[in-house]
Amino acid sequence: TYPNRSMVEAQDALDLYHHSRSAGNEVLKALGLRPVPNVFWKVRDSDPHQALSFDQLHYFDGGLGGKHLLNEYKKVLSWLGRPAEATVETYVKEFPRWRNLVHFSTMIHLSFSDGNKLHDLVKVSFYAGLSVLKQSLSPEGYCILQLLSSYLKLHSWISLDVHTEHTLRMIQEELHRFDMALKSYIQAVNVSNIEGLRSDWDFPKAHLWTHAIQDIRNK
Repeated sequence: TYPNRSMVEAQDALDLYHHSRSAGNEVLKALGLRPVPNVFWKVRDSDPHQALSFDQLHYFDGGLGGKHLLNEYKKVLSWLGRPAEATVETYVKEFPRWRNLVHFSTMIHLSFSDGNKLHDLVKVSFYAGLSVLKQSLSPEGYCILQLLSSYLKLHSWISLDVHTEHTLRMIQEELHRFDMALKSYIQAVNVSNIEGLRSDWDFPKAHLWTHAIQDIRNK
């Protein structure tokens, strides 16, 4: 996990840099900062770090789900061959139309940055892959479906406008299930013959949603 940052911490590091560049550089480097003051420090009685909150559009739709998990999904389909790709494409194209759900005619060759559409594509792709990414045919693909299932549940629960202790507990429990599913996927990738699958998931957008419950409580 990564510690929460604060304005005071950054200011102290910059003050140290002004007194000793070598010592200050070490502290700033550890914090991932440059020796430049933040303009928001001028706003009285505020802390820009505390103002930041979990951003589903970028962390979920344009990040973990719409980019990383969907890309893994496509890599597995490509390895399974054109028949598997064609089957999923057909299911995507024939997916029932629902209000406020974008309809897609393809998913493999799509490339865009609209987070809302990516969220819809992840939902449709999950159901389209259920009869294709079977454990007997592709352990990697089966693990991806488990990840997508947990991911979509977390997305729905975190998106609720009103939360209770019960919903927060459900989110916490599902975060644990997602973590276990991710570990299973990494194990499958480590013994996989499919090239290019991600085995290192230690990056910010795969971690940030662990702060979602804290952000919900704070706000």
